Amino acid sequence: MPDDLHQLLAKRLHGVVPFDRSFWQRNQLSGDDLQDERNLSCLRLIVIALRSHQFLQLDRDDQTVMLLPVRLRYNMMTNHYRLVAQTDDGVFIRKHLHDLVGLR
Repeated sequence: MPDDLHQLLAKRLHGVVPFDRSFWQRNQLSGDDLQDERNLSCLRLIVIALRSHQFLQLDRDDQTVMLLPVRLRYNMMTNHYRLVAQTDDGVFIRKHLHDLVGLR
């Protein structure tokens, strides 16, 4: 970076509190575990369904919900994935990856 630009930025940014990297790193570590085979399997199913425009089946307790994936969102700050999907009755829902246990 040129010295004059560095001095100008230092002057203008004087008093601005720097970003706390340790906060981000702590939250990154508490996010979705991509070493867990269930999470990876779930993400694979979602990506395949998104590409092929196919419904997924979510088995919860005594009911089955059909979901058409619309978007897979990733939040870099929290390290969490979230599925945006449309149910078979037309309702749009958002589900965190950890809420998708039983996805087929």
